[in-house]
Amino acid sequence: MCSAAWNNNPIYIAFDGVEFGYTIWVNGKQAGTFASAFNRQTFDISPYVLAGKSNTLAVKVITHPRGWEFDTNDDWALSGISRNVTVFTLPKTHIKDVVVRTFVKPGNSTINVSAAVEQVGSAKFSKGLKFTGQLLDATGKTVKEFEVNSTALQTDPKVLNFKGSVAIANPKLWSAETPYLYTLKLSLIENAVAIQKYTDKVGIRELSWDGGIFKLNGQAVKLRGATHHDLSPVNGRAITEAEFKNDLKLMMRANMNFIRTSHYPPNIRLLELCDSLGIYVMDEVPYGYGDEILGDTTYLPILKIRAKATIWRDKNRPCVVIWSVGNENPVTPIGIITGKYVRNLDPTRPYCFPQTPTVFANMVAKMPDSLTMLDVHYPQLDSLKKYATQ
Repeated sequence: MCSAAWNNNPIYIAFDGVEFGYTIWVNGKQAGTFASAFNRQTFDISPYVLAGKSNTLAVKVITHPRGWEFDTNDDWALSGISRNVTVFTLPKTHIKDVVVRTFVKPGNSTINVSAAVEQVGSAKFSKGLKFTGQLLDATGKTVKEFEVNSTALQTDPKVLNFKGSVAIANPKLWSAETPYLYTLKLSLIENAVAIQKYTDKVGIRELSWDGGIFKLNGQAVKLRGATHHDLSPVNGRAITEAEFKNDLKLMMRANMNFIRTSHYPPNIRLLELCDSLGIYVMDEVPYGYGDEILGDTTYLPILKIRAKATIWRDKNRPCVVIWSVGNENPVTPIGIITGKYVRNLDPTRPYCFPQTPTVFANMVAKMPDSLTMLDVHYPQLDSLKKYATQ
């Protein structure tokens, strides 16, 4: 039953993960299709929903959509709906996206908040539209109140952009050793009425490079860890929070501080746990196998959809410190374009192309200048010394 109160607002459905693709119908009408097993996709189903009445949702899982090879890896290829499915409504004027970036200096930090507000339907943006914000500490005490102001930049008449900056004196910084999280609260105000609220955790930290040394908050960091699959011997891909916690605590007891999400963006709950427990993450844009089609330029839109979906969902997670672009693939022209696209979407984190030793040796000279990190798997010590001098 869809609430009658939703009648005048847009209604959406979001799928967090379906192997390997799917098409949906609402009340017998096709409402959307998507093919990327581990990326979130949201559909506007407003035209098909009968508010205040029972509605029928049908989902057809597709095992071999175009590009399915990118979602096959050296693990179990289990198909089906393995992650959350959410139906929700938003006001016609609503928050489309929020980007939070933090910068650290001795004794203080800056939090930059950017928000995009979308207008659905024929109405225009109200002149009385604004954001108010709060930053709370871990005890719930307000640290700062601020406003996020609209900008002159508006390339889309249906999207209004807002930007704000918050200075914090003597902040508690986020790291693996001290995973301190603040709470960010935003309220979208229209004519003095809050029409939507947004809440997320924020870890204040900044990544940097210094002479080839990876640093967090100005301190050199050594990453020690392993790869991690969203896979359970009992629940398959539908891994539970208890299983995630058990995996992470096992890693921490082994003195690990880092995981690589092989070979796709993980369940969002894993990243939230890494935020709170203090574990660094290499988050992977999903294209595992499929080497034979990476020379086909018609697959570039598929790779860019996957890259954008990965970064759009995970960009505000403090635990994510590196973007991995694919897994041990040959670096083809469309792969290089995808890597540069990742860099443009998020210039605050390094990205890399994970490689086997042979492929890496053949490709290292062809890596783009925008690449900040080299990633060779299973290396010999002599080769590491050689690459470290380059």
